[in-house]
Amino acid sequence: MQAADNLRQQLTEKDTQISFPPGPVQSRVHICRRTAFRKRTTRRFQHDPPIPSICGLALIRNTFEKRVAWLEDDAKAWRQTAEFLREKDKLTNDDVRKRASLLGVREAEMQVLRAEVADGRMWRERAEWRVRELEEHLSRVIAEGGGHLQAPDNASSPPPSH
Repeated sequence: MQAADNLRQQLTEKDTQISFPPGPVQSRVHICRRTAFRKRTTRRFQHDPPIPSICGLALIRNTFEKRVAWLEDDAKAWRQTAEFLREKDKLTNDDVRKRASLLGVREAEMQVLRAEVADGRMWRERAEWRVRELEEHLSRVIAEGGGHLQAPDNASSPPPSH
């Protein structure tokens, strides 16, 4: 207890011995700095507990009490975060459920569209086959001397299917 008092006394004595460069008049800045330093050091030592009271079981108990308080605050913050995420998840799940309910409908539409595309490809292939056949017939007629044009004999038969 005496050591802390002696230290306080020495620091306050040193505060009063602080001198600034000689000048005609000390500026307000120097006065404010000196006053602030004095208040800061005095305040610091006034709030420090006496040295013997921080030793032993009281120190250990104080440490664990602070740690428990910090952990409780941290757990509270995590609970709030978890609750926020749960609420957000509820809103998101509604959207997911809606998309999942439409999945069957979308798959049926996709099958119909795939069938239409396949059918369109088949008709395109038939048309291309027919165009080639007519072009070959035309080139033969032109090569023979320009007789009159008739559809080839095999024009009625469909192309080979794949």
